[in-house]
Amino acid sequence: MEPRWRSYDPIAETYARIAERHYFAQPAADLLSLLNPELGAHILDVGAGTGALTTLAAQRAGPTGIVVGLDPSWEMLQVLKRRGQPAVVVGSLPRLPFAGATFDVIAAAFVLNHVSECAAALKEMLHILRPAGRLAVSAWASGPSNTPPGAVCQEMVKEFCSERALRSALQEALPWEVPFTDPILLKDSLTAAGLTDVMTRQLRYSVNMDSESFLESRLISLGLRFVHSVLPHPEWQRLRRESSRRLAEAFGPDLSFEVSVNMAVGSKPT
Repeated sequence: MEPRWRSYDPIAETYARIAERHYFAQPAADLLSLLNPELGAHILDVGAGTGALTTLAAQRAGPTGIVVGLDPSWEMLQVLKRRGQPAVVVGSLPRLPFAGATFDVIAAAFVLNHVSECAAALKEMLHILRPAGRLAVSAWASGPSNTPPGAVCQEMVKEFCSERALRSALQEALPWEVPFTDPILLKDSLTAAGLTDVMTRQLRYSVNMDSESFLESRLISLGLRFVHSVLPHPEWQRLRRESSRRLAEAFGPDLSFEVSVNMAVGSKPT
């Protein structure tokens, strides 16, 4: 069983309010554009979360299409259901509860970095794709933690938590986070799974947000959730206060920075 700190259930509302809006909404739109689903398409959003991509996919598929959002977090899916997406399924890679050749299009946004059995996960998605169906995936090339304000938070964490323990926890929770910063490896992984005509893109995004929202987005990251799980409550509160103070001193109330995302899309052979 996964430790509690790795669950997205407790952070679903904050994720939807801050992380989705600032980090995931525009990459979701761009990933869906790479897939370019037709009206009436059957679409699966693997790791749908609170639905940044699922809701857009439903618009593209139209009333004759079928769009399913799948995620291991029930609470994340409840946010998606409240947005009007009725077809949600609790599940996770590398085993999906669907028959072969079910979907025309599958998206997996920022999902593969969480999966230890990455090759098996890709083959499973290929299995449930219809012939000539398309699969698109995305991963951070340089995420929020790799920004100047992110560096301030990381330095702060070192004062409260063993760097070795944190690195070990993240390696277990996000085994492909670092490897997939390389778009070539992402492309090669899709090709090795059997996809054809694989193409990649690396897109940059400007992010503008207030420093307190940025701090909230860091506090719900996997790394900080691990730190929260090992710190006594008074120390966690002190970390929050000190991080807020240092961000304000370094950057003021508003932040502007860039992140970049690797995307890859390929087709199932006919």
